[in-house]
Amino acid sequence: MEYVQSGTLFKLFLAGFFLVLVGMIFVMVAAVLFGRTASFGGIIFVGPIPLIFGVGPDYFWAIILVLFLTVLGVVVFVLLRKKT
Repeated sequence: MEYVQSGTLFKLFLAGFFLVLVGMIFVMVAAVLFGRTASFGGIIFVGPIPLIFGVGPDYFWAIILVLFLTVLGVVVFVLLRKKT
């Protein structure tokens, strides 16, 4: 089995962190420019139990988008895991 170097994992972690940070900044700027509240949703996994939350006037669609992206991420993870 081939192992990834810790430097590469740290770079991936930093890239993910900064992508989330940039996304949050975009949401804040859009809320200020357009003068309305932003909607968002999220999923936090505590073991096998997902905690789903959402805030804002369109939170339902934000939660649906987050659920879709979560399922897509799990499918991609499983498919990439089978190749190694």
